[in-house]
Amino acid sequence: HDRMLDAPEEAAQSYSTPLVFAGNADWDEPTEMLIVLGADHVTAHDAADGREIWRVGGLNPEGDKFFRSIASPVVAGEFVIAPYARGKTVTAIRRGGSGDVTASHIAWKREPLGTDVPTPAIRDGRVMICGDKGLMSCLDLKTGQTLWEDSLPKNRNRYSSSPIIVDDHVLLTREDGHSWCLAWPGEKGDALKILGEGTVDEMTVATPVCLDGEIFLRTHDSLWCIQPE
Repeated sequence: HDRMLDAPEEAAQSYSTPLVFAGNADWDEPTEMLIVLGADHVTAHDAADGREIWRVGGLNPEGDKFFRSIASPVVAGEFVIAPYARGKTVTAIRRGGSGDVTASHIAWKREPLGTDVPTPAIRDGRVMICGDKGLMSCLDLKTGQTLWEDSLPKNRNRYSSSPIIVDDHVLLTREDGHSWCLAWPGEKGDALKILGEGTVDEMTVATPVCLDGEIFLRTHDSLWCIQPE
């Protein structure tokens, strides 16, 4: 199926990763769903055949021609969270429905707030967003309300790596290879808490991967395997 959408110039380009997840029969979803963010829209598809189930537009109401998308959408419970507008908006969309659900299924929208490159991390009803300059925002998943906002240490380097959740921690890497281990903000988490940090001193824009107690980090020139002491 062609995903033909009318988006101006660079706004038609998307570098975000499509998201595949198990559908929910209670919302009349197929066995597997596919969510695509780009070209000023979020679209939901049947992963088996590509058939479009619903779409949400209006992510670029002014028709800005430079709104290409990089950060990927995230699914958590009944919501699809879509960062857009080069880090200026975050939109929560309720799952379910069919056709154009722009008017009926947007649960909340925050602006100016968001992330251009790092994909948000979500768990326990909390949405953690890392801005490109290290501004950390923790939102309530259901309402979009800001629970707290704080900044990582100032630096000329930006953030392209996405925060990842590991047990009760969040790992996050800056473009110069400096990484932080943060406490995950659970139900009582009301502030940014840095538990530890370290560096490989190499440029990286990739997101780390954790497997069997080890951290794998791809930099510009190397692949690192970091083991706990």
